[in-house]
Amino acid sequence: MKNNPIDPKMIERFERVVKPTVGMIATINSFRESMQKQQIIIDNLTAPTREMIQRFNEINKQLDFTAIRNNWLANQEQLNKVFKPLIDAQEAIKKLPANVQNSIMVLAQHGWYLDMSEAPRFMHEIANEIKNDNLEIVDELLCEYYMGRIDEIEIKVKNKLPQRAPIFEAVFKAHREEMFELTVPVLLIQIDGICKELADGYFFMRNNGKPQTAKYVKTIEDEYLHLTIQSAFLTPLKNAHSINYNLKERDGNFDKLNRHLVIHGDCVDYNTSVNSLKSISLLNYIVEMLTDNM
Repeated sequence: MKNNPIDPKMIERFERVVKPTVGMIATINSFRESMQKQQIIIDNLTAPTREMIQRFNEINKQLDFTAIRNNWLANQEQLNKVFKPLIDAQEAIKKLPANVQNSIMVLAQHGWYLDMSEAPRFMHEIANEIKNDNLEIVDELLCEYYMGRIDEIEIKVKNKLPQRAPIFEAVFKAHREEMFELTVPVLLIQIDGICKELADGYFFMRNNGKPQTAKYVKTIEDEYLHLTIQSAFLTPLKNAHSINYNLKERDGNFDKLNRHLVIHGDCVDYNTSVNSLKSISLLNYIVEMLTDNM
């Protein structure tokens, strides 16, 4: 039997119909192969996690968490007794900065400043004596303390601020020779210069009612935590008190050591050993606070 030839036009129409389908099938096969490869990658990446979960489930089955919880509850009262001293200590530590701040300001209001290198343990006791108006006892104790430390303080401030060493040497010599007319004003002048140099603000000048050194204290508080021990020790640098009170803050009965009254000649009886030692205590405090926090 003779085969009839296929019409070329029919072949052409068939190819036009079938060709898109063939292309689609090829695309689907390529996509399937890609997905299979990605699944293999995902399986390899998640295998360790699945193994970890499986091990955790096995361990979980072996542990009786209910029994552990019941045992914890049964011993809760005993645990509270054990941890109560620690909790009480923690609460005391939280209150410590505020207590230190209060004592330091009581001392400063009476013209005395804490010697941080020794951190005398009698700080709170001295503050209580001041509150009880036993001012003569306070002056006697602190004068004795600072006279015993005067040589060490002189060496320290000269080493910390060598450019001011000649002035310090002269002023400490004047104190030993009881030339208190010179020691007090010179020390107060130097203290203000030191604050300007190291804290970028004067101790005896105000901005918005606070010493200019308060700005320096704020940078310390921002860097650490507000009312930490560090901040508490810096309290006199950020709050006005007797030595830097202005005219409005000094009433008619004011009798504390005050920089304005001394430097401007309004006070002529400042020349005492007590006031000289108070000025030395302030110098020592300022140098310690500002050089140790640089």
